[in-house]
Amino acid sequence: VSRVLCLTGHKDTVLDAEMASNMLLCATGSTDKTVRVWGMTSGAEQWVGKHGAYVYGVTFSPDCRRVVSASGDRTARVWAAKKGECLHILKAASALLTCGVSEASGLLMCSGYEGALHIWDCKAYEAPPVDGEGHGAEIRCAEFSKYGGYAVTASNDGSVRVFDARSGASLGALPLRYPVYSMASVIDEERALYMC
Repeated sequence: VSRVLCLTGHKDTVLDAEMASNMLLCATGSTDKTVRVWGMTSGAEQWVGKHGAYVYGVTFSPDCRRVVSASGDRTARVWAAKKGECLHILKAASALLTCGVSEASGLLMCSGYEGALHIWDCKAYEAPPVDGEGHGAEIRCAEFSKYGGYAVTASNDGSVRVFDARSGASLGALPLRYPVYSMASVIDEERALYMC
């Protein structure tokens, strides 16, 4: 194992990092309240976007044209991946910890404190999000099913839940004996395997 690149620029702890699917860019979020995008050929910083609080989650759109950041300032922000223009500021009810985009359904999902789960249509960010309700504590992990029809979440309330991604309706919960801080998953439209 050898180090290929060292991305230097954040002033504090990096909380999340994600590579674009085309492997040309990498996005990072930090406790320095910034999201940064880096070129993977040189490791050079391409741009810096600012939030009002820690940036807990970052992700790319499937086409690699957008970056989404989720922050403790109760916003998710959509950025142009190449130039860093802030295209949309999406307001949430609570601090946000995660973000993810489904290529199949064209939906953006963010989750966070106080059981917050918000799902936006990527073609209509100006419309209010669909909210999923049911968790009693922060949602640490949230993922779409393979075709984007379902949202599967894991929370510090000790449960894994399944939501209809279009309506936000809670379809069921798996109670556990302990809070769930992280998970790996394999999800299709019928099954979800979670390792917590």
